[in-house]
Amino acid sequence: MAKIFNHKITRFLISGGTSTLIDLILYLILSNYLNIVIAKILSILIACIYSFIINKKWTFSHKDKVTFFLIIKYLIGQILNITINTLVNTIVYNKLHLKIIAFIIATLVAMCFNFLFQNYIVFNKKKVNEVL
Repeated sequence: MAKIFNHKITRFLISGGTSTLIDLILYLILSNYLNIVIAKILSILIACIYSFIINKKWTFSHKDKVTFFLIIKYLIGQILNITINTLVNTIVYNKLHLKIIAFIIATLVAMCFNFLFQNYIVFNKKKVNEVL
C-alpha cells in the first residue's frame, strides 16, 4: 500500500511539475497583458485540462471510461483548487508584490489539496459512500 501510494506521489509530482510549468509560462505571459487574477485563472485552467489527461491515464492509472460523474468530481476539485490557488496567489502578491513568490506559495498550497482530492475522491475506485 505504501509503495503504491509513493508511486502515485512520484508520478503526481512529475505530472504536476509539467502542469505547473505550463501554468507558470502562461501566467507570466498573460500577466503582462491582463489583470493578474484573470491571468492566473486562465493559466491554471489550461494546466488543469492537461493535468486531467495525464493524471487519469498515468498518475492514478484510472482505466475506467470518462463518465459525466468523473468529470463533475474532477471539475469540483479543480474549482476548489483554482479558488485556493488564486486566493493564495492574490493574497501573497498583494502583500509582497512578487509574482514568482506568490506563484510558488499558491502552487504548493494548492498542490497538497489537489493530490489528496484527486487520490481520495476523483480517481478513487471505491464507491463514493465508502470514501466519504
